[in-house]
Amino acid sequence: RGINLFVASEVPPGTGLGSSSAAAVTMVRAISTLVEQPMTKQQVA
Repeated sequence: RGINLFVASEVPPGTGLGSSSAAAVTMVRAISTLVEQPMTKQQVA
């Protein structure tokens, strides 16, 4: 089973790695919820 993931953002390029990290954390938590394997903040980190 596969997944297609599309991410859109209004954050301008060059704003630093913080916005990319926030997007990555959000995706990890969303996917873990989707597959019914919720993760704590510590596990995601």
